[in-house]
Amino acid sequence: MSLDRLIAWLSGRDTEVRRQIRYYLIAVVVYAIGASLIAFQYANVMIPLRAAQILWSALGFGVVASYLLIRLTPITGLSSHQNTLIQMVYSLACVVGCYAVAGPSRGGILTVLIVTLMFGAFSASQRQMAAICAVAISLLGGTMILMVTYQPERYRAVDEITIFVLASSMMAVVAYLSSRLASLRHRLFQQKSDLAEALARVRILATRDELTGLMNRRSMLETLERMHGQSARDPRPVALALIDLDRFKQINDTRGHAVGDEVLRGFGQIALETLRQSDLVARWGGEEFLVAFPDCKPDEAEGVLERLHQAVRDCPVSESDPGLRVTFSAGLAVLGPREGIQAVLERSDRAMYQAKSLGRCRTVVAVEGHAGPDSDHWLQLPLFEGPARSRSRSHPAGLEPPARPDRLADGGPDRDPVEPSAQAPAQPAEPGRHAPTVA
Repeated sequence: MSLDRLIAWLSGRDTEVRRQIRYYLIAVVVYAIGASLIAFQYANVMIPLRAAQILWSALGFGVVASYLLIRLTPITGLSSHQNTLIQMVYSLACVVGCYAVAGPSRGGILTVLIVTLMFGAFSASQRQMAAICAVAISLLGGTMILMVTYQPERYRAVDEITIFVLASSMMAVVAYLSSRLASLRHRLFQQKSDLAEALARVRILATRDELTGLMNRRSMLETLERMHGQSARDPRPVALALIDLDRFKQINDTRGHAVGDEVLRGFGQIALETLRQSDLVARWGGEEFLVAFPDCKPDEAEGVLERLHQAVRDCPVSESDPGLRVTFSAGLAVLGPREGIQAVLERSDRAMYQAKSLGRCRTVVAVEGHAGPDSDHWLQLPLFEGPARSRSRSHPAGLEPPARPDRLADGGPDRDPVEPSAQAPAQPAEPGRHAPTVA
């Protein structure tokens, strides 16, 4: 049986228990060497049988008790360093006991004492190691005094003083090195924690929008690619809704960008509370948001968007301006099994701008036609006019989507059509382009 299989058989599946079992097996080897030395000294009439039997029993009890202490860690709740401290104290007692009954070769037993202390260097704190070394020195010194007092013919004072000074010096060095190792281990642990926190922040910054806390554009695109790949194996409808807040530029111009930021955060929070748990929402850019409805038919997605329309109209979106209410226009498209992500995004984008042209505060559904952008059909969810509004839908025949307006200087799209009173003199349309339709 290999060492890994033996460890797996002894420790089970708990990772921490398996780690402690590895150190335990090393301790078992040390115990076995000690038991062999006792047997050798007994065979050479260096220690009496009674003393050898007591020491064998103590070592055997230590082996069994240490294993049970580690194996029952999930039940006892003791940490690994607590288990180590208990085993170290017991091992020190056994080593001192062996020293008390050993013959002329008892000085070699002190090397086992040093090995025992080294086990604590990897888990005990500085204070714990100092306390353990003090206990070991006290036990050894007390035992030497007793042996010199009651068996002076075997334990000469000069020899014991020499051994004690040597052992104490070695244990003091071990305590110092252990303290330095404990300090280094603490710094490494702190650096590891700081690094883990930094990586968590980097992941958040890489996948979340800093202002709203929603998914950002890159994270949503990666998620959509995964969903699209899964749909190839398990075709399920995925609806995408591109949302643009109505007259958001006017809010920034009249109330300030701070209120505009509050509106974006408020809308994101309302969306999270209103959408289904399986739905995904991301800030797409500027005042645009993208909602993905996994495993959702168009009618179901329309119903969710209707609830979102009503929630946005009813709930405040700005803390500094509680009376401010906003609306949004949305373009809804369903991802086809043979359609790319960019294609369905373009369709939902055109449908959203069509909703702007039809008067804002509504959802337009782009139903996939044959081929090309001008073959889309448009289903309009009408303007919200309160509880008595009509639930009917219009289907304008042959309605072509207007061309996209120019971008703002700050990079955000100005989706809202120009009001008639603010229109500039009409300019002739460029060849090949549609003139914008005024709502």
